[in-house]
Amino acid sequence: MRVFDLDHTLITSNISLDFGLHLYRRKVISLNHLLTLFFWYARHKVLGLGIEELQQAVFNRLFKGVLLQTILDEVELFLKENPLKLYIPAISFLESDSILLSSSPDFLVGPVCKALNINSFKASTYNVDASGQLDSIQEVIEGAQKAKEIQLLSDKMGLRKEEITFYTDSIWDAPAFERVGTIVAVRPDRKLKKLAEKNHWEILGER
Repeated sequence: MRVFDLDHTLITSNISLDFGLHLYRRKVISLNHLLTLFFWYARHKVLGLGIEELQQAVFNRLFKGVLLQTILDEVELFLKENPLKLYIPAISFLESDSILLSSSPDFLVGPVCKALNINSFKASTYNVDASGQLDSIQEVIEGAQKAKEIQLLSDKMGLRKEEITFYTDSIWDAPAFERVGTIVAVRPDRKLKKLAEKNHWEILGER
């Protein structure tokens, strides 16, 4: 079984940032909101802010109180106007039973999986209130949660860890490494590249 991350792995960018730019161009969010998105993303990349903290900060400032249908309509337009920035060396390893695990919101990841013919995925989810507005974060699929999902899938399918290959760009996915037999570092960040070289893991491309 092959398990993939999305951002900087199957695609060369961060789809949430790309979507934020789309929302700004469409005047759905202000320049201040866009800068806030990039500010928190920079804190994650440079200062090591956790993925859950990043998601909560961005949700509170950009998405809380927004109608889910508005977001879904914008996602459809976003994907129509912005072809996915596919990383072909990783895409070439996709198989019919591949799994995608992503910390990006499911309203983005779901349509991407459909476009890539990926039938099984798990992504971060948001709660919606009675009026259809985004209310709170339900679940963030970060490294530890990815490890749990891989274990659940392997148990369900009767797979040994040696039969599972995990493709990722990020050291944040390290909790999942013990659940798989093979790790492929795809365009890895600095820390993952160092770990991959130390353990003689395959490195697929550079950033």
